[in-house]
Amino acid sequence: ITLAKILKKHNINQINCLKIDIEGFEDVALTTFFETSEKSLFPLHVVIEHTSKTQWKNRDFMEFLHQIGYETKLKTRSNTCLSLLTMV
Repeated sequence: ITLAKILKKHNINQINCLKIDIEGFEDVALTTFFETSEKSLFPLHVVIEHTSKTQWKNRDFMEFLHQIGYETKLKTRSNTCLSLLTMV
């Protein structure tokens, strides 16, 4: 089930923080979500486990997040924390 369908099913229309760890499919799931969802649904903050990024189909996924208005705020050994700065 997609993130958009989960949000709709539970009548969620705002996301303050999203933590995602889906074993190497973060780029596919979130790229689809961001490309098909209203900008008002974009999470204010996102925590992505990046340890599987070598498996990502979109090697420029983090750049994609920066292009749509996210800024990396913190990077740990396993996670990248981003915040939405602007709605591009």
